[in-house]
Amino acid sequence: MYNDIGVEVVDLTDSTFEEWLDRILKDYNQNTAAFNFNVYDNKNGLFSIELVGCPLFDRNNDDWASDELYASRDHFSMYDYYCPEREIALRKICKQITQYLTKGEYAYVLKKSQAVACGFIDSDLKMLYHE
Repeated sequence: MYNDIGVEVVDLTDSTFEEWLDRILKDYNQNTAAFNFNVYDNKNGLFSIELVGCPLFDRNNDDWASDELYASRDHFSMYDYYCPEREIALRKICKQITQYLTKGEYAYVLKKSQAVACGFIDSDLKMLYHE
């Protein structure tokens, strides 16, 4: 399956997600207060993810994720995947991120921040890690 610009869209798997995130975090050197994984619903079961690094974090206000210090879309492609239902898509990516935080090669980069969250750009964030 391909997205509207001809990029192959895959099912969300441990290895492809880890490879994508490893490429981003390997040389990451921004002073980041918190990270958010923005999830985009591209319709028809297609979803895209990007990682954003933010200079500030406010546990009581999700707007912190709108102030971007870094966005993976500017340096790497977004991670595109297929899932038939929106809520399942979010649960799947949250599970992948949580697994990466536990065993990912560059998980320490994410954990140096105050928080890691995930959510659709038009919804509340799900907090996956905070100090």
